[in-house]
Amino acid sequence: MSRRYSRAGGTSDAALLAADRVLSKEQEYRNSVKKIQTLAYFLAERIHPENGDLTQTFADDPDFLQEQRENLKNFAEGNAQRLREVNHFIKAVGEVRDEVQAKQQTQEENAGDSSSSPTDYANSIRNKIEKNRVQDEANQVELRLEDYPVEMRSRLGEKEPKKRKQKGRRSIDDDDDDDLEVINTQSGGIDSVQSLKCPFTSSFYEDPVRNKVCGHTYSRAGLMQLINTRGQQPCPVTGCSNNSVTMNQCEDDMEMIMKVHRYKRREEIEKQQRMATMDDEDCL
Repeated sequence: MSRRYSRAGGTSDAALLAADRVLSKEQEYRNSVKKIQTLAYFLAERIHPENGDLTQTFADDPDFLQEQRENLKNFAEGNAQRLREVNHFIKAVGEVRDEVQAKQQTQEENAGDSSSSPTDYANSIRNKIEKNRVQDEANQVELRLEDYPVEMRSRLGEKEPKKRKQKGRRSIDDDDDDDLEVINTQSGGIDSVQSLKCPFTSSFYEDPVRNKVCGHTYSRAGLMQLINTRGQQPCPVTGCSNNSVTMNQCEDDMEMIMKVHRYKRREEIEKQQRMATMDDEDCL
């Protein structure tokens, strides 16, 4: 939705425009943190104490593996803190924008009177960030109990139950719970083979990309080939209303990369187990 800017003064209009640009990128800021956290989950699964492939590779150096597990847990807490800072920043920018709009409205009602001294917007944002940080500290869970650190410990094979949040306290990721439940199907559930295949190519995802418009995933090469040979294509997922899929709509799907890797790793382990069983039977 476009915003109507006042004619009263260029400085406040520029501030509003800058604030709107920042606020429009809120999800982008969050996704950048989520993307590197997803990569960290991927590595965590590879050094899982029981079935990680890198655990086998570095089996003669358990101290090194444990050090990396601790690093990943610290990294997850750092990302949880980064999301908190994003929240503080976005909230502060929104508050300053609202103040600028109110001031601009007052000037318009006073026939364009702009005699008040100019506002230091950068300093206002810094002050509000600090104010929001102090206010939120009373209502946030302990950092290690945020979703990222809890999920990281689970990916590393630590069996602690996820602790219930205290009444009145909130996690910074409360609004993104569905997004953060990244294919945690190891406790009995198995990713279906069909869900790991590209709807364009019907083969396992290769370099998967996720459509930011409709949320569906495709293999990059398959999508590019179709677009290059046939032009824009509708999303092939049944019931999807996105009738014009473009590469600009897509971003790397790190979660699907993890899913496919996990499935293929599981298949390889099962194959090795079958071969070992057959060898044992041949020896009888």
